[in-house]
Amino acid sequence: WRSPVANHQGTSTPHRRQSGLTEPPSSSPRTMAPAKRSAPPARRGRPAKIAAVEPAPATAEPPSAPACPPCPAPVEAALEFFTAKGACAAAFRAALPYAFAAAAPERHAFQAQIVASFFAAVGEQEAELAAALQAREAELAQLGAEKAAWGERLAQAEAVEAAKSAAKSAAEEEGRRAEAAKEEADGALAKAHDDKASAVAAVQAKAEAIEGANKTWAEHFPATKAGSFAPKEWRARNRSIDAAVGVLASEVPMSLGAALEAALKARPEARGPFAVEVIERAEAAFAAYVQRLSVELEELKAAEKTAAEAIDGATAAAAAASAGLETAQQASIDAQKEWLAATSAVRDLKGQNFAAQEAE
Repeated sequence: WRSPVANHQGTSTPHRRQSGLTEPPSSSPRTMAPAKRSAPPARRGRPAKIAAVEPAPATAEPPSAPACPPCPAPVEAALEFFTAKGACAAAFRAALPYAFAAAAPERHAFQAQIVASFFAAVGEQEAELAAALQAREAELAQLGAEKAAWGERLAQAEAVEAAKSAAKSAAEEEGRRAEAAKEEADGALAKAHDDKASAVAAVQAKAEAIEGANKTWAEHFPATKAGSFAPKEWRARNRSIDAAVGVLASEVPMSLGAALEAALKARPEARGPFAVEVIERAEAAFAAYVQRLSVELEELKAAEKTAAEAIDGATAAAAAASAGLETAQQASIDAQKEWLAATSAVRDLKGQNFAAQEAE
């Protein structure tokens, strides 16, 4: 081994001394180890072909477990019932097929226990179902009794409703009759008032006619009969004669009226027997006329009294008809309320749904 310094200066001792380095002891001569060469860079070129990898051989599937033997049909039905009831059907379903697949003498203790537990559970379920069935039958019997009682109540309610409907119709008809009677009574009262007014007017007219006839006759006939008019008052005389004759115009024939006019124009001393007779007949006719008017006046007064009495009767009848109408209307209202109550009772009874309860 040589130091690079020794190779450069020719000696190595001074360098070792200066640097403080010592040579390792060795029995062989010192030689320089050859320097390691670095590997030459790999050549670049085409990549080598990759060898195809063969697929690994497929692993063989494990042998499938033997199929579970089927359960008898009654057992399947019982298991379905257990499942619907939330019972432990999974354990029975897993073990029973194997237990029933073996004959009874060949079953071991666990299989026999499974079968016994299954039949015990079936017995419990049968007892539960029997109790439920008995309870349901009792409910159905109770429901049937309630339905029968409901039918009786419904029939009674419908009969009451029919009766109330007939009563309502009768009350409505009575109300219509009472209303017609009220209208008739009001019409009769109005007519009575009209009749009285007419009677009063007739009496007044008849009395005025009598008074007018007496006044006209008294003002004109005596003066013309006595010839009280002077010759120069012939116009006044003629007006008086016309007034007196006019009073009897509707009571005496036209011939008597013409003769009376001629007789009254003559002076009293110039009148002959016929003229005197004519005047006497005119006086008698006037007296009869006034007498007839007086009789008619009394008759009209009697009619007026009757009309007044008719008003009193018509007023009482109208009041009675009004009261009857009010009574009939109230009866109709009450009958309608009772009919509505009966109809409501029928509707409530019909609203009970026994079909849904029976279906449950």
